[in-house]
Amino acid sequence: MDCPKCGTSQDAGREECVSCGIFFERWRRVQDQAILQRRTAQNTPLPVIEQGGMPKWLVAIVLVLIVVFGSMWTMHRRKARENVDLKAIGKAKLNQINNDGLKMRQRMQDEAERRENERLKERSEYARTQANRPATYPFSLTEEEARRLVQSCPELAERGKVELPKQYSESNSESVFREYPALFNAQRSRLLFIDREDGVVKHRVGITGGIIIKESAHLFEVDLGRRNITRINQMTGTADRVSASFTWSWEYPAAAEVLLDIRQMRGDAVYLRQGGVWRLTGASISDGKESIGVCR
Repeated sequence: MDCPKCGTSQDAGREECVSCGIFFERWRRVQDQAILQRRTAQNTPLPVIEQGGMPKWLVAIVLVLIVVFGSMWTMHRRKARENVDLKAIGKAKLNQINNDGLKMRQRMQDEAERRENERLKERSEYARTQANRPATYPFSLTEEEARRLVQSCPELAERGKVELPKQYSESNSESVFREYPALFNAQRSRLLFIDREDGVVKHRVGITGGIIIKESAHLFEVDLGRRNITRINQMTGTADRVSASFTWSWEYPAAAEVLLDIRQMRGDAVYLRQGGVWRLTGASISDGKESIGVCR
């Protein structure tokens, strides 16, 4: 329907005009009363007082009061709408989204820890089974000893980290993303929130979900921890020389999964028996993107 005063279209069933603020029922009563009085004045020559009706001067005062109070109410409603703090509402919604994301990230972290605990339990059960199983290889090197020798490599004890810029210029964003390839994943996963000001992109820590983030002067540093050998997959060889493949993962797999899109990686190792003692002569590890040599 349309407003009888200003003509603005209204939703069916509304009692108040969204534009001018009049109440439709009150407007209709005033209009009906005015029409009734005009008809009475035209058709009845008797004074209003004798007919028991309302004097015209009183009707006029009532109409003036209605118009005045209606205008005041309309101005009040418009001012109330203008005073609505849209930024506060938007901030509240953003906080709700962030809280929901944080809860989701925590559930993901809990699920990742549960899976990791299950893998560790399976590895422990597998190692115990292998230790109790009679040797069927033509060599005396056990899988647990092979894993220990690789794990002792100094390179595996070094902690990994991912660096992310605290801010950068939008005009230089292409080269920044080449220099920090994990930045896209950090923004997409909301590990870092973005604020823009005068052509500069500024980062602040967002939903961490247990991921460890340190700050330096110009960078955020995400700790990956050390590399851990999770399992020896296959061993082949002779009485004095053995080749093995294995899997490994970062100490903090959630950080590697979010920023680097990697989970469990692979590697290869070669062992020689010298003087009755097995020694690791070389190994390499790969994260699916590059391979590096260790224990050389």
